[in-house]
Amino acid sequence: MYRIYIDANWGCGPIMSGFARYTRGLLGGFNGQSQAQPFQLRFLTDIAPDVGHDSQWVVAPQDNWLKILTSVEKYAYHDLANAEDVRFGHADALPKDAGLFITMHDTLRLTHYLMHRDSNEAETYRTRMTHLFHRAEAIIAVSHASKASICEQFQTISPEKVHAIYPGIDPGFQPVDREEARHWCSRFNVEPKKPIILNTGAYHPHKNLRNLLYAFALVKEQSPDAQLVLTGAMTPHHAAFWYPIMLKLGIENDVIITGRVTDIDLKYFYSAADVFVYPSLVEGFGLPPVEAEYCGASVIASDIPVFREVLSDRAVLVPPLDYEAWSDAILETLAQPIDTIGISHPRRQYTWTDAADAYCKLYEAYCYAEAGR
Repeated sequence: MYRIYIDANWGCGPIMSGFARYTRGLLGGFNGQSQAQPFQLRFLTDIAPDVGHDSQWVVAPQDNWLKILTSVEKYAYHDLANAEDVRFGHADALPKDAGLFITMHDTLRLTHYLMHRDSNEAETYRTRMTHLFHRAEAIIAVSHASKASICEQFQTISPEKVHAIYPGIDPGFQPVDREEARHWCSRFNVEPKKPIILNTGAYHPHKNLRNLLYAFALVKEQSPDAQLVLTGAMTPHHAAFWYPIMLKLGIENDVIITGRVTDIDLKYFYSAADVFVYPSLVEGFGLPPVEAEYCGASVIASDIPVFREVLSDRAVLVPPLDYEAWSDAILETLAQPIDTIGISHPRRQYTWTDAADAYCKLYEAYCYAEAGR
């Protein structure tokens, strides 16, 4: 019997970043898998999990992970967060016959490195990842667009080694009564009787908030009551950068920054919004706009490959850097009758059970291949 050890740290802590939500959802999908498989799953974490505790969990400091793994025969290790350093930092120290699986969410650190780091660091990252990819049994991308980008950035890796597996959307993301949802949002200082333009997520440069702020300033000229609601934790560093831009545009009193919110809050925000906007320059999948569609929101997103792939035909796609086009699209959506709220629908059903099943098929193929050697 083989064991598959999965780095579950991202899904066990209280902070639910994109990686955390991905890991948490996938762990839930694994719980529904059949036991009649040639492998057992083990979840590695140095944080006591708050998602239940049974024999599947291995709670130990990260410094001890390598010791644990090298003491087990017939195992593979799976990193779920772009394998920046393959989490415990010692991938090269793993036994050569140990399998390695890598989930890569996007190629941001290479395609948009000037926003985050210098080119030398980007090339160091490329070299490191190329080495890991050659060693890996499989590389998992979170969309076909992400797979295409991975294959473009790592041309020495066979495309057959890269598998596109969609993440799931939590079934709790369903439409809520509009009045109830807007009342719920009022606790975050949102004015329920004014138009709500919603954006959720982080404040990193590739999220393209600058162009959204400029677009919102134009929207305000024709829709003075409009309010831009930004969910997500804004650090003092981020605030020091973004607030002067809001002051320059004269919109500082019309931008509501809620701070970090729960998934329950998000469901209400999506359902309350007159329009959900997502101007990212690059995404591997992009959970928020799909979640918004699940809740019936009218979605405007960047016209980039992944959103052409995963969003419904009702979504409006706009060139990410054309803030005037964003303003026009927002105003056009705000002019639609209220009864259009709640009729958006996803292109397909994205479930964590399907994602976990696809992962398990890769693990199973690995185990049978190893057994036949």
